[in-house]
Amino acid sequence: LENLTTSGTNAGTYNTNLGLGTYVGNYNLTFEQGKLVIAKADATVTVNSDLNKVYNGQTQSVNGFTVDGLVNNEQSSVLVGLENLTTSGTNAGTYNTNLGLGTYVGNYNLTFEQGKLVIAKADATVTANSDLNKVYNGQIQSVNGFTVD
Repeated sequence: LENLTTSGTNAGTYNTNLGLGTYVGNYNLTFEQGKLVIAKADATVTVNSDLNKVYNGQTQSVNGFTVDGLVNNEQSSVLVGLENLTTSGTNAGTYNTNLGLGTYVGNYNLTFEQGKLVIAKADATVTANSDLNKVYNGQIQSVNGFTVD
């Protein structure tokens, strides 16, 4: 028999390739194939959050993510399909990021931590108009309107 070695880099199952040597002599050989199994590594994708926006009438957003648990100095670019995680909103409220699994995450079991965009209500002061110069005249008098700051 020849040297029986199996190798692999990515997560998956690799079968041992058996080679019959030039001399098997006095044996009836039965081959049982061996395997190399490389399990997926665990990684956590945390979507960026911004909890400090204030309503301004414009669309506001937060984007991006971080990944913990990548191995062998791999960068987040190996998680194809997760490059453009963006959450946006206009009105005051909380907007959660909808996460989707990328097209290639073959070497990782991913756990997702959802990001949020929080847009707080803007402060405004409403002041009713005043008229301090009315003099009694026996008729109904009024002042109307308001200003907003």
